[in-house]
Amino acid sequence: MKKSLFFLALLACVGLVLATDVQAQDSASDAYQEAYGLVLDENWDAALQALRTVLRDYRDSPWEDDATYWICHVQEQRGATDERTFECYREFVEEHNGSRWSDDAHSNLVRLAQRLARDGKPEYRDFVRDLQQNDDEEVRLAALDALWQMGDESALASVMAFYERTDSPTYKKKIVYVLSQFDVPEAMAHLETIARNDDDVQVRKDAIFWIGQEGGSDVVATLQDIARTDRSVEIQKQVVFALAQLSDEIGITPLIQIARTHEEEEVRHDAIFWIGQEGGPGAVEALEAIGQDSNDVETIKKVVFSLAQVGDEGLDVLADYARTHPQLAVRKDAIFWIGQEGDEDVLPMLERLMAEEDEVEIQKQIIFTYSQLDDDIGVPKLIDLAKTHPNSQVRKDAVFWLGQSDDARARQALIDIVQGQ
Repeated sequence: MKKSLFFLALLACVGLVLATDVQAQDSASDAYQEAYGLVLDENWDAALQALRTVLRDYRDSPWEDDATYWICHVQEQRGATDERTFECYREFVEEHNGSRWSDDAHSNLVRLAQRLARDGKPEYRDFVRDLQQNDDEEVRLAALDALWQMGDESALASVMAFYERTDSPTYKKKIVYVLSQFDVPEAMAHLETIARNDDDVQVRKDAIFWIGQEGGSDVVATLQDIARTDRSVEIQKQVVFALAQLSDEIGITPLIQIARTHEEEEVRHDAIFWIGQEGGPGAVEALEAIGQDSNDVETIKKVVFSLAQVGDEGLDVLADYARTHPQLAVRKDAIFWIGQEGDEDVLPMLERLMAEEDEVEIQKQIIFTYSQLDDDIGVPKLIDLAKTHPNSQVRKDAVFWLGQSDDARARQALIDIVQGQ
């Protein structure tokens, strides 16, 4: 009996200790979350005091490293010198190297060291150079980027050596970004090699993107050659996107060529889309010519969509498609996109189409388009058609769309129709 009582007492003590520990953990969590909320609110003075309270009252809690990291951040925001902030982060990574904030702290160390080196304190350049030997590949890469920004010409060779050593697509993509920041022909040559030869499609796509951001006629030639020689549709589509991002419209001519002649339909359609996003009279002329040269309905529908994206300059061509194209699906698409302009300027086009058209499907598409316009523009047209159009199917469609409207004029028109007025 005594033995049983002893074990019961022991279990009770263990339970009490565990409960006390859980309560302490909850208190530490609450205190940290309150302090972190002040950080997010950028209430720097109150945040610093609250974070220091967490360290004082909950030194060995799971939130110790979090509080320590944010103290460094808050002190910088309150105007601490770069040297003092640097030391704060340096002490943090030494004491909490396994923390989830370790990478952020290293990034801040690199940023601060770069700034301090520029301010004439070369010892900080040595610190960044030492980070090239860090076990964390991301830290090493950030260090190499910083060294290049400081004017260390050996950084480019180190970056490429890093690229050759790693098989990780994630790190390769980071290397591609770093290379894009090296404003020298050698870096662009490395990006082109990666864009053509890397085993990972996503890495190659990233390289193509950054080549496009460089701009210039040489870049256009490189991108065109990749689009012509690479067999991956994903890569070809990425080239189309990169050409569309080039400034001064230097990408429009190769986009037109791809839209007209590329062997892959997906790629041609992407080029047509981006021509529409470029806009301007040249885009309208190109899209009109592409539409005239094609017998493929899906391609022509892509042209119609892109003409609608150009804006007012594309409306006349859209109206021609709506009136005269032999494919009903194309005509209906053109009418829909004319209506998406959404203002009174499109009314004469739609009225002319309705007056000239005998095809019921087209007339019903015009009615649907009226229903998508602002009530002050569309409702009067629907009322007129519901009451006066000679075709009963067209009148029924107009009545249906009036029924979908909350406009008082629509309701009254429906009452009038029911009463035979």
